[in-house]
Amino acid sequence: MGATDQQKQRGAVTLNDLLFFLLLLILVPVGVVKGTMLGLHYGVLGGIAGFCLGGLGGIVIWLTILLLEELNRGANASFWKRYRPYPPLCESGTCQGYSGYQTCSTPTLVRERFGGISPVAWRCRCGHTYVGGSAGGPRDGRWMRIGDDGKIHPYLKHRMFGRWERDDAECEPDAAGNRR
Repeated sequence: MGATDQQKQRGAVTLNDLLFFLLLLILVPVGVVKGTMLGLHYGVLGGIAGFCLGGLGGIVIWLTILLLEELNRGANASFWKRYRPYPPLCESGTCQGYSGYQTCSTPTLVRERFGGISPVAWRCRCGHTYVGGSAGGPRDGRWMRIGDDGKIHPYLKHRMFGRWERDDAECEPDAAGNRR
């Protein structure tokens, strides 16, 4: 978590700054104590080495916390955006990601006719409307286009940890399992 320009102008302290300061306040005295103990056994060089290692330990712990925070927040999200973007590229090849789509509700008739689809639909800038499969449902991991005729047309699918791939199914079964 880096400080924004506005926070820097106000002189605000970020969480990382506070953690760094607190860890140094705790670990440097621990380093001094350890250095003193080493100094008793190994002389002046042991005391200096213990003091330096104590301070360095605080910095290493702080960097570890910072790295874990970045992995949790930023790197994880960017990995999935590159590996399997959501919403995926539209059929026209121009709209991708949240900025390329607007959310809307899936038409009630479509949800009643075809089970296992999400209540949230995505309309791309090209005018196509897409819907994903409900988690755990028969269409989980699928991305389908809602046609003007009210039918859903398969477009993309993915396995649990797989990338998007073409869904070559001819047509989708309705809620009763009948193919139309």
